[in-house]
Amino acid sequence: MGRACGLENRWWTAEAQMMIDGGSGTSQADYVLAAKDVITEASITLDWSHEKILVRWDNNADWNIVRQLVHKAWISKEFGFQIIDVFKVEVLLHLHGE
Repeated sequence: MGRACGLENRWWTAEAQMMIDGGSGTSQADYVLAAKDVITEASITLDWSHEKILVRWDNNADWNIVRQLVHKAWISKEFGFQIIDVFKVEVLLHLHGE
């Protein structure tokens, strides 16, 4: 579906990443603006707790929930309250339908 929406050509390619990493060419902000045309939101799943969070554009509260849950799990692991081998985070991007 990403290819059908033109995601590869309009947003992110290996060459685009190299340009950002190298500091020349198009800025990261330009790619974010292009992504907003294609991506509507993201579903985040925290593998160790099976919690799911919907993260929407320009909604910092959604992202803060993810950060708080990761921080809480990290602290629990550090103090031995939880056995977590890997902090695996799954991201599912929801794209605009055409």
